[in-house]
Amino acid sequence: MPLVPIVYTKAGSGDITPTPDSQQEVYKGMLADLEKSAAVLREARESVLSRNDLVYNGDASKWVKACELPDAAYGCPCPLQGCRTG
Repeated sequence: MPLVPIVYTKAGSGDITPTPDSQQEVYKGMLADLEKSAAVLREARESVLSRNDLVYNGDASKWVKACELPDAAYGCPCPLQGCRTG
């Protein structure tokens, strides 16, 4: 299956004609967003939305591990040529 550009960095910005991002930009953006989310969740002192969390019942530490999975699964460096995350 060919890799095609998709809108990621401008998604939800209100721009009605956003420029699509390359797969490298999407990959780097996704990992950056996951790291930001993990950083917030690491600071959680109590259950996070446990009534609405059907996956981990509000256990922030499990969500942090889930945020780290893509990075571990792809085993940096990025599998896409020319993509570095850090």
